[in-house]
Amino acid sequence: MSFISYAQNFEDVMLWRALKYVENGFYIDVGANDPSIDSVTKAFYERGWHGINIEPLPSHHADLLAERPRDINLQCAAGAFSGEIEIWDCDIRGWATASVNVAAQHIANGQTGIYHKVPVYRLSEICDLYVTGEIHFLKIDVEGFERSVIEGADFFRFRPWILVIEATLPNSIEEIHYEWEIDVLSADYLLAYADGLNRFYVANEHTELLSSLRYPPNVFDKFMRFEQLTSEIKAQQADADARQAESKAQQAEANARQAEATARQAEAAAQQAESKFKLAEARCKHAEAKLNAIYLSRSWRATHWVRWLSYQASALSEQGVTARFKSIGKRLRNVCLLAHLRRSSINAQLARSSASIHLALDMYVLGQGVKTGVYRVCDELFQRLANRSEFDARYLIRSSTRAGSLKYLDEHDMRGPQLPEDVQNPSNAVDILLSPFGVAPQSWRNDRDVRHAHIIYDLIAVRRPEYFTAEASSEVHQIIESLTTETLIFAISEYTKQDLLNYRKDLSPEQITVIPLAAGEQFSPCADSVKIDAVRTRYSIPMGAPYILSLATLEIRKNLNRVVESYVLYMNENPSSELYLVLAGMSGWKLDSLNQSILSSGRWRHRIILTGFVEDRDLSALYSGALCFIYLSQFEGFGLPPLEAMACGTPVICSNNSSLPEVVGSAGVLIDADDVASAVASLTAIVTQPGLRLRLSEQGLERAKLFTWEKCELVVLEALRDFSLRKPSTSFQDGLVLE
Repeated sequence: MSFISYAQNFEDVMLWRALKYVENGFYIDVGANDPSIDSVTKAFYERGWHGINIEPLPSHHADLLAERPRDINLQCAAGAFSGEIEIWDCDIRGWATASVNVAAQHIANGQTGIYHKVPVYRLSEICDLYVTGEIHFLKIDVEGFERSVIEGADFFRFRPWILVIEATLPNSIEEIHYEWEIDVLSADYLLAYADGLNRFYVANEHTELLSSLRYPPNVFDKFMRFEQLTSEIKAQQADADARQAESKAQQAEANARQAEATARQAEAAAQQAESKFKLAEARCKHAEAKLNAIYLSRSWRATHWVRWLSYQASALSEQGVTARFKSIGKRLRNVCLLAHLRRSSINAQLARSSASIHLALDMYVLGQGVKTGVYRVCDELFQRLANRSEFDARYLIRSSTRAGSLKYLDEHDMRGPQLPEDVQNPSNAVDILLSPFGVAPQSWRNDRDVRHAHIIYDLIAVRRPEYFTAEASSEVHQIIESLTTETLIFAISEYTKQDLLNYRKDLSPEQITVIPLAAGEQFSPCADSVKIDAVRTRYSIPMGAPYILSLATLEIRKNLNRVVESYVLYMNENPSSELYLVLAGMSGWKLDSLNQSILSSGRWRHRIILTGFVEDRDLSALYSGALCFIYLSQFEGFGLPPLEAMACGTPVICSNNSSLPEVVGSAGVLIDADDVASAVASLTAIVTQPGLRLRLSEQGLERAKLFTWEKCELVVLEALRDFSLRKPSTSFQDGLVLE
């Protein structure tokens, strides 16, 4: 099979020629940009590699999170210092830059753009945080900011085998490598190749790679550009469509000829039938005239009573008096029964037409494909609701997530009408719209005959907006404000319900149904040492070493800096311990405090492992292999990770705030989220007391059994069914009463 090249100047072809023997390699991409278009790392990701993508622009970072879950995706810049920097985001993709001079030149040439303030870190600091093994290649493409990135690197401690650095002024052939090349060469790197846009360097300890980089991409590399592949696929599809159209045309022509012959035969038969009909009609008229003449004759009218008496006498003679009256009664009963059956048939049809609730499921979250806790709720619940006989499921497809939504529906064999967000009069096809996140489209809200149900997870972005970006906080505000007194609301915990009622005092408790979530059937104790060892290998956890686990999206609210501080304090008190800390989860936002904690971990830094995103199939083994699970989140709407850990029999240390006590109960150790001393004491007790570990494990397993998706499904089903039967209020209130 040909190597598919995505890179702008065949950089990936050159790198693959040198590194194709490396399995599951590791890369760093500074200035990653789009996850596919012009990507140097896309082809490697498709072959099982993973790495770090450094991308400051929020739109590209969001795409990387969605398409590169195995990678560590950082929304920041790399530079010569740590702090904050302004990135000029040009209206042309790929031209964004942190260089003031380059931005000024673009503006002078008539380009437009906007500035974003983003965090900036030295590349050496990023490597300290996330690199635990070999770096097989480092690519730097930052539109004139390459020198600053190189100044922030430490090529003596972190040694990528190959460096690929853009070496010309943006969008020109003017070379600028003289500004920074001396720093690269003095770090024991050798120039291997220049392609007119980039310069390739090889570490002095890997000179065996030089020969692979001697010549430009050529026929022996057996590669194909992604655009070429796409064009060929489109051409093949067009050719297939043309052949199919030609076949259809030939079939249509044959059908037309057949139809013409059939029409001629039918015309001849019709003419023959018409002749016969006219002859029969003439005979019938003649007979009718003779019969009418008889009926009008005086003799027929005069003998009417004679004929009637003769018929009744004959019937009485044959049946007897009793049988005759029974016959008349039976005929009357048959008439009544026929009328009753007709009425029953009509009622049954009406009942069948109204038995199923036309439930529209908003595919917004599943279409995004980012596997957060909200995604997991939709993934479990939507499939179950779509398969219920009580519902006639259909799907709201938003234009922004159309491709992902259709892919999900196809992969999960979820059939039913698909409705666009701008459909007019959606009530023609929908009774209830269930929205898992985001405000319903305007045309759906304008149609007063569509009833709205909404899942509310938490009010964290409203109560603590500093935990989120301004855009994310604004979106949650809009969701909360869109709720009316006629909305059926599903809250994922009692805490979320009470918090919502406190904030929206116009809402009533009766319209909010609590639907506790569940861990899912895939979460159970894993006793298979082969699976556990395979997961250790996959995520670079030393074989046989004990570890504590914390799993969450790496973002400020999860309070992971306290987890690191607790671990470091424990290790300082127990320096002979072999314990590791595993932080699992995709990179999120506002990571300054976590990064600082890891950088301050001193001699224990090498014991802190960041796995990046963990595939669902690996979670049970990862939980089961841990000595305990620690979760010090500042605020939750439910808290799935502690429940998943308990379902796997792993002892849990957990925050005692928000909804978490509802989930963990007395089956785990509950502490204040910022109390590092209590965390260390709890960790020490679990590590040193096997009996306590066993008791917490058993209690956790029993606690987890209380939460099932089947229960959640039935609660949602009953609430939606009751909601469909309740008459809407005559006054549809939109007014808000905020706290």
